[in-house]
Amino acid sequence: MARKALLIGTGTYSNNFGPLKSPLEDVRVLGDLLRNPEIGGFEVEILTDLPSSNLRPKIETWYLGHSRDDFSLLFLAGHGVKDGDRKLHFATIDTQKKGENLVKTTAMSAHDLSEWMRKCRATRQAVILNCCFSGAFGDLVPMDDGAIDVEEIFGEGRVVTSSMAVEEIFGEGRVVMTATSSMAYAFESKGRELSIYGHYLVEGLRTGAAATHGSDQITLDELHQYVSQKVQSEAPAMVPQWFAKGAGQGLRIAKVAIGDPRRKYEVVFEELVQQFGEEIRGFGLTRLRLLQRQLNLEDSAVAEIKDRVLEPIRLRKEKISEYREIFTEGVKQEGYPFDETQLQNLMEIKKLLGLLDEDVAVVEAEVLAALPSSDPQVEPVIVEFDRLEELLQFHKWKEANDETLRLFLVMANRKPDENLHAWMIRQFPQDQLNTIDGLWSQASDGKFGLGIQGRLFAQNLGHLEVSKSDVWPLFDELVDWRRDYANFYNFSLNTVDGHLPHWRKLISGWGVSDRGVAFLKRGLDCPTIEIEVEHDDIEVVSAIDAIILKSEKGVDHTKLRDLLKAGEWREADQETYRLMITTVGKDEGQGFDPEDLKNFPYEDLRAIDNLWVTASNGHFGFSVQKKIWEKCGSPMSYNDDYKKFMEAVGWRRGVDNWVSYEEYKFSSTLSPRGELPSWAGGGDGSHLLFSRAAMM
Repeated sequence: MARKALLIGTGTYSNNFGPLKSPLEDVRVLGDLLRNPEIGGFEVEILTDLPSSNLRPKIETWYLGHSRDDFSLLFLAGHGVKDGDRKLHFATIDTQKKGENLVKTTAMSAHDLSEWMRKCRATRQAVILNCCFSGAFGDLVPMDDGAIDVEEIFGEGRVVTSSMAVEEIFGEGRVVMTATSSMAYAFESKGRELSIYGHYLVEGLRTGAAATHGSDQITLDELHQYVSQKVQSEAPAMVPQWFAKGAGQGLRIAKVAIGDPRRKYEVVFEELVQQFGEEIRGFGLTRLRLLQRQLNLEDSAVAEIKDRVLEPIRLRKEKISEYREIFTEGVKQEGYPFDETQLQNLMEIKKLLGLLDEDVAVVEAEVLAALPSSDPQVEPVIVEFDRLEELLQFHKWKEANDETLRLFLVMANRKPDENLHAWMIRQFPQDQLNTIDGLWSQASDGKFGLGIQGRLFAQNLGHLEVSKSDVWPLFDELVDWRRDYANFYNFSLNTVDGHLPHWRKLISGWGVSDRGVAFLKRGLDCPTIEIEVEHDDIEVVSAIDAIILKSEKGVDHTKLRDLLKAGEWREADQETYRLMITTVGKDEGQGFDPEDLKNFPYEDLRAIDNLWVTASNGHFGFSVQKKIWEKCGSPMSYNDDYKKFMEAVGWRRGVDNWVSYEEYKFSSTLSPRGELPSWAGGGDGSHLLFSRAAMM
């Protein structure tokens, strides 16, 4: 049985591709660690800057040279490129393009690599891809610009005949790890020789920090979890990916010296950073001081550990600070608001820095708030809703839609012929949006409104983190917005949910997706789909207030309702546990027995679920969790399917790592769908509720 690693790095390119400084250093440093008998114990071969004609036969020959009991590990760093059919290829030193078209014979296709893997006899195989898909910007090199289905490329198997064992086809385990998702950017790192992804791969192996506490080995899934957490702390737009077949996630990649006192200190320090952030206080500081004394660690060793753990947080802050300087200077030099070209460049800068919309939104708002009052900003204005209310009352949908567009422009201090920018939409007063949404929802019995539009997008097209142009047409189709507004004839209730209000014309031109997603996120912040508003002298009751709070045990649900109305998701989650444990006749702090859940009163269960679903626009609730549970196979015990369910709702990271309660998002826009209520996050009893008739 042999452990064999092939590390390939390409940093020099003769045609069409910018040079990369990190691939050669990535493979050199990683090779030293994997070769070290005290860490990896691999037979390591390194190939750098080879032409396609030389590289292809070397890789194929290497895969053919394995026996069944071997462990093969391939690491590949360099440029990736897609052909006209959007198929993935790896660029070599002599890869060429003809115009925008790839000359395929000068590159190495992912399909060929997958075929060589299938011909390999080794039953344990791993591939780590640290590949980029576009050019350079200063010291940053973006690595991925679109949809590449890595799981499809490397995860599919040959046709299995009756005489072939499954493990003979797929092996005991096959793992593919990638530096980022197919819709994000990965980067070389400013000020480092290694790439961001390579840096944390090396760090996790060299220090043993990637291992589970107390373990003497690092498995591939543990390495992925460690690297993913570190990478996203530094560059949140990067989302490292993991695909496994068979027992791949348990493959050991390295050993750890479990007696190392530095490792023990680092584990505790990491834990406290998760609790406190950078500024550890009180008992946390005392714990660290006593632990350092017990482990007899020098101050210099402790300082090195703290610097390493806090490095991704520090670097992320530096990028946010850099964006602040860029944005501030842009306002001074270019004037504000920016035109479409400036906005496009600004969005690319945000991506190149690896920052999310949430990171830059706060920065932009702070910079704009500091502008002199003479500069264009969204100032609070008095908005009258009487005409909109009257038009909706008489179902004059076309006129009501025009009035809604006018109100949006008034709220943004824009002229009738002007468009809205994303920052303007993000600064709309929430109470005014709630009023508009409530009037539309009330008049249409919940069919129209901003809230239902946001919910439809989130439920059908994923979380609102993606602003790619190819996503927006899908939403147009979802709500039937494919026709030009001038010829928009279906202003009636005889249409799809979310069809109105139609605000598409306010965000026309470049940047539609970015501004459209901003609108939809604000819609998700509207408290209910069927909300009725209090406005002028009209006093009505919201949908959540209309829910009948029945309890077979006489339990009062009004506090939960009030917390949910206020959007206090964490407090509502804790109140849900209190209500449920009280309903089954137990004291706070106790857990649920199977019989408690199996016989949980229907009326109480229905009331709690209705409150959560209504307040979150269908994002939270037991019935929401149940649908996800069913998609995961309706598991009735704590098995792999149940772990997949817990991962889907955000209670686990991967199948073997818990997400701490402090890491939950507690947000109807940022949380995974079904994250709350989280009462079952620590056990496998959810099915006892989900399988009840009351939850159908």
